[in-house]
Amino acid sequence: MTIPRVVGYAPRRSPGIARSEFKLRIGFGGKPGRLRRAFFRLSFDVHPAFEVTVAVQSGDIDEHNHVNNAVYLRWVQDAATAHWRSLASAEAQRAIGWVVLRHEIDYKIPACLGDEIVLRTWVGVASRLKFERFTEVCRRMDNQLLAQARTVWVPVDWETGKPTRVSTEVRARFST
Repeated sequence: MTIPRVVGYAPRRSPGIARSEFKLRIGFGGKPGRLRRAFFRLSFDVHPAFEVTVAVQSGDIDEHNHVNNAVYLRWVQDAATAHWRSLASAEAQRAIGWVVLRHEIDYKIPACLGDEIVLRTWVGVASRLKFERFTEVCRRMDNQLLAQARTVWVPVDWETGKPTRVSTEVRARFST
């Protein structure tokens, strides 16, 4: 009997919806020294991405005549905050604050003065003590991806300033 084995995979995501999709390569033994491969695509939709639009202001432009990298970071944080406020209950917002543990931003194409920017954000894996959030920065005119970010957030108790656990209900509202 031949036992299939995974020989590779490639995660993919479509803009505008938090979609987890994996292209799997499964190898099946054939003749010795030969590997036959079958490709399978598995996908499932999860929470839709939250979107907010911002306009590039003159103060966002640096000496290179494009948007400064610190502005992208501000946009990522502003989109996360707006998403939290749109879905979290008033009780959760009073009890939980958020601090960043890690930011990763990949810059693709610069944004320029006059561009309208669409920020798409969604939560990936959410545990009781960490939320992984993804953000895409796109130019509205042509939906060109300008940058993408991954941020790890830690929930903190507003009163103590110490990390706090997030309830299952709150995680379910956001997490994929």
